[in-house]
Amino acid sequence: MYPNTGYSAVYTQPQAPVSTNGCPGGTGCSAPADLGFSALPEVTGTLSTPSVTGVPMDRPMAVTQESLQYLNGFLRTQIGKKVKVDFLIGTNTMTDRMGILVGVGANYILLNESETDDLLACDFYNIKFIRFYY
Repeated sequence: MYPNTGYSAVYTQPQAPVSTNGCPGGTGCSAPADLGFSALPEVTGTLSTPSVTGVPMDRPMAVTQESLQYLNGFLRTQIGKKVKVDFLIGTNTMTDRMGILVGVGANYILLNESETDDLLACDFYNIKFIRFYY
């Protein structure tokens, strides 16, 4: 019984019939009957659509913050590239920083500034534009 739930888990595995000669499946065999393995349950059913990832294609993919549909996920693919980031400070003050993108966190990015070789942590929520140099 699981604590505080009122549910209990009982699983019984179906057993294959055993013949009088001790062989599983009720047929004759030459292998020893008791190897410590029980019969596996039969798997039934089919997938409704083919899938490469194990999730049927008729179901939408889960979108997480690491997904390319979010800026964090996309920025992680650009680590190591030279970038220019424009920030909006307050209501009408724009400033920019330039450097190599070295890290992306949940609410910040890390830039290695080109001219000073310093590491700069930037607030993610003030970013308005990012230019990627190739």
